[in-house]
Amino acid sequence: MMGIAHVLKRIVIFCVGIALGMATFLPAAHAFTYSISDARNYAHKWSSNYEKLRNDNYKQYEQDCANFVSQVLRAGGMPDDESGDYKWYYNTNGFLWDTHSDSWSIARHLATYLDRSGRGTVVSMAHDMDNKYTPALAGDVYAYEWGDDDGHLDHVSASSGYGDFANTDGYEGMTGGYGDYMSQHTTDRDYAPWNYGFWKQQNAITRAKMNTWLIKVNR
Repeated sequence: MMGIAHVLKRIVIFCVGIALGMATFLPAAHAFTYSISDARNYAHKWSSNYEKLRNDNYKQYEQDCANFVSQVLRAGGMPDDESGDYKWYYNTNGFLWDTHSDSWSIARHLATYLDRSGRGTVVSMAHDMDNKYTPALAGDVYAYEWGDDDGHLDHVSASSGYGDFANTDGYEGMTGGYGDYMSQHTTDRDYAPWNYGFWKQQNAITRAKMNTWLIKVNR
């Protein structure tokens, strides 16, 4: 794994697009209890390989990945944060008038929030994209850069446990049958390989540039 300073440098170049520089991680802004099982259960309850599942307590978006991951984080026990320079919240004011931070619903802003607020620790998986397992616990966040040279983080998903794969969309064949799970929205998937996009990419040049940042939730 890369040193943390190099991880931050790569995030600047490839995904976040703001000046994270070489700063070290800040201490957690707010201590909280985070339930791995509650986060995992929510991720599986509201994702599927066969249908679109959406929690009516939240707005839905055409690009719904960060919205879903934020819901998983909240289900695990991460409290809203409306203080300081970096914010993450969803306020219910009658649904049509619900308000939320950009970090709730936009992938790159969610990754930046978790890093800069001290609620997450970023680990690059750039050299481990073909691994079956990662250091993730259920309720942690995977943040993906698809190797397309656009300078933006492309997607986030929720870590949701580990085990055997069914042969949904080739999951079993591409992984050897077991590994870490992720759950996601937009192209909805559940009990899917954490590195599904890597396995599906056939262009060797693009694949070599792909990266996933694991963002571990700081309890």
